Amino acid sequence: QAAYSLIAPEDIGPLHLKIGRQLLSSASPAELDERLFDITGHLNAVPALIDDPDERLQCSLLNLQAGRKAKAATAYEPALRHFQAAADLLAADCWTAQDRHTLEIYRERADAAYLLGRFAAAEADLDEALRHAADRYDRAEIYLQKIIQYNQLRRYNETVEVARSALHLFGATLPD
Repeated sequence: QAAYSLIAPEDIGPLHLKIGRQLLSSASPAELDERLFDITGHLNAVPALIDDPDERLQCSLLNLQAGRKAKAATAYEPALRHFQAAADLLAADCWTAQDRHTLEIYRERADAAYLLGRFAAAEADLDEALRHAADRYDRAEIYLQKIIQYNQLRRYNETVEVARSALHLFGATLPD
């Protein structure tokens, strides 16, 4: 901490980037999981300095992995921060260029937001994912996520409406 305070403020960002890159490049696949939070911590400190699209995608993938790891440990707030960082690193054309990755981020972020009681944010992410999901099985998974959330919130009428939409994907109809 004493050494950190001696660094000029304008040099801190590039230093975080350099450390994050070095940690990432020197980590074996086995060590990557161990160092995941350190690596993403340094890289997330300076997302504006990461300008290479491939590196941004790699950082987004790392944040998705870190978010899942945090969520599995019931650390929902850090998980949400990692999912948000993963989303912030996406390219403008993410729904066409990295549709699968983008869909996973939105679903995970919705789940973390829901677990933190941020129901409107969770619903908005799932609605956005539904707008872009082309595959009916992906859409069905999103509907299932919405059904679970609505049911737990005791929003039963909406649960039934979402279930109807999900069943309709497979040619089944649920009568009124």
